[in-house]
Amino acid sequence: MAAGVDASRAGLHPLDDAEATALFDAALADGRPLLAPLSLAATPQDADVPPLLRQLVPVRRRSARAEVAPDPVDRLRGAADHELPELLLTLVRAATATVLGHRGPESVDPDEPFWDTGFTSLTAVELRNLLAERTGVRVTAAAVYEEPTPRALSAHLRAALRAPHTSGTV
Repeated sequence: MAAGVDASRAGLHPLDDAEATALFDAALADGRPLLAPLSLAATPQDADVPPLLRQLVPVRRRSARAEVAPDPVDRLRGAADHELPELLLTLVRAATATVLGHRGPESVDPDEPFWDTGFTSLTAVELRNLLAERTGVRVTAAAVYEEPTPRALSAHLRAALRAPHTSGTV
């Protein structure tokens, strides 16, 4: 399942039997030594196209005029104690949705274990990287194993943000 999620995020879609058979027949008739029968999305999610496919898939670039969103690290550091749990939970759910290829944070159950949602060691590292970028806290990939749900991981991040020295790894 995780391989399918990664392929879908890269803009690759599965072929049904009729498509696959037609492409196979066309490849046999073509005669070229190397063909890649793929179903590619016009623009993959997050425009994150693998290097091998970059010439095949157009990438929609964001306009330079797009408004810059407020820095999430500044927002978290400036949040009142009573706001932080909900902000962090939403942030963890949004980051989880991003690495799994879901539409938004509402599609991620805060109490469902990461591993039940299709997480792999690769998506755990992707989540760690996103959370570090969005919180300013260096998170270990093991934290996803130790804090198995978005709610537990957000509590872990809250403790790290409120600790006197948050520049280390948690």
